[in-house]
Amino acid sequence: MTRRLLPALISALLMLAFTPWNAQAQNVTDTDFYQEGDKVAVTFHLDRNANIYLYVSTDGGDTFKGPLKNVSGDAGENVTAGRCRILWDPIAEYGGITGDNICFQIKAYPGKDTRRKYTSSRSSKNSKSFKRNKFVRFGMGIGLGGLMIEDEDKSVLTFSVPMELSLGRVDQRLNFAVGETFSFMKNTVQFTTVGIFRLRAFELMYIGVGGGLNINVYTSPEGFLGQYLDIDTDDLNDFIDTHEMMFDSLISGAVIAEAGLTLDSFDLALNYKYDFMNIPEYTLKGTVSVTLKYYF
Repeated sequence: MTRRLLPALISALLMLAFTPWNAQAQNVTDTDFYQEGDKVAVTFHLDRNANIYLYVSTDGGDTFKGPLKNVSGDAGENVTAGRCRILWDPIAEYGGITGDNICFQIKAYPGKDTRRKYTSSRSSKNSKSFKRNKFVRFGMGIGLGGLMIEDEDKSVLTFSVPMELSLGRVDQRLNFAVGETFSFMKNTVQFTTVGIFRLRAFELMYIGVGGGLNINVYTSPEGFLGQYLDIDTDDLNDFIDTHEMMFDSLISGAVIAEAGLTLDSFDLALNYKYDFMNIPEYTLKGTVSVTLKYYF
């Protein structure tokens, strides 16, 4: 198909050689063109930053079509002053063009002085965008919350360090994450491994749900279990019972729900985690925490 339409493109190029260029603003000068494969390369000089759009006419300039969409290079918003180049694909745009009255028009509107080409600021912006849109990202953060106990009508303060591997780009609707969270509370360290599905509800906000497994390590018999169960460890039998209860709650399942906000490379999330722990006579209502994570 490309070879069949190429003569039409060459015909258009022949007409360009005898067709004057039109510029809406006087800052577009020294225009030129040449064929580059099946495309048309347009070069010009821009004496100040501008928004640049390319148009084409097949009736000698009476009417113009555009702005042309299948272009690359120095077209669009905030084109930096200097020698510029636009590459247009007429086959992709219109299936090729032909005729005796073809001419082009460059429209230039005032733009911001962003120095978007060949500057460290552009590289930094692109690097940041690339980092946010990588498919695989590693995140690490810090969290603060409370383990709520229904019968005591109070909570145990928790401090957590979450680490996770996120799969899926930031701008995708659905993401999946698998991670490990280290939580510290009342002489107890909890290791939580979970998998979470996240749905991006808006551009910056998301909600997630998942599940996993807890491993509780009690660094002292008087951990939060011993404190809230009022077990007397002076008696040997009670001490054994204490350890049996600790063993029963050593491994537990967990479900988690979260709502978060994405700010550049940071996520700020509100988390609710429910642990299926076997604690006689006591009911755990779950853990609510606020977590801040940074993605590398």
